[in-house]
Amino acid sequence: MSQIDTLATAIKANLDLVSEVGVTYAHGLLPTTDDWADFITAFTVTVGGQRQVRAWTIQYLNEKRRYLSLGNQKVMREITFLIRAHLSMTATSETVFRGLLESAVTELDQDPGLGGACIDHDACDVSVPDNGAVLFLGDVLVHYGEITLVARVEQTL
Repeated sequence: MSQIDTLATAIKANLDLVSEVGVTYAHGLLPTTDDWADFITAFTVTVGGQRQVRAWTIQYLNEKRRYLSLGNQKVMREITFLIRAHLSMTATSETVFRGLLESAVTELDQDPGLGGACIDHDACDVSVPDNGAVLFLGDVLVHYGEITLVARVEQTL
């Protein structure tokens, strides 16, 4: 398994500790068939007897590398991940969504080494794009938020 996959799996493990987090993926999702309803189903879980979108995906964004030693034998890698959060919108879902984002960030920040997968990571950044505007996932109106996490890993060449 690549270091990137190891980190994404560790991030997923932390998200899975959040109460009623929903479904989590250590990667982004793309449709595998022409049936959009099947694709949306991958984002849904049952909470309180109700089927709803409640999903998190973890996307590798980029990394910065710098040499750590003479002779260029070691590299410090700063690997950036984007964690995307989706939650079905209802009349009372805003507070649930905010609570899930806050709990997810707290869970991640409490484990700076991500269970030993990295040296450490920066405190997470959270954004709700477009001033908190919601979006459609298929025909479902959802809250959408992003968590950015930058992890540091040392690699011997």
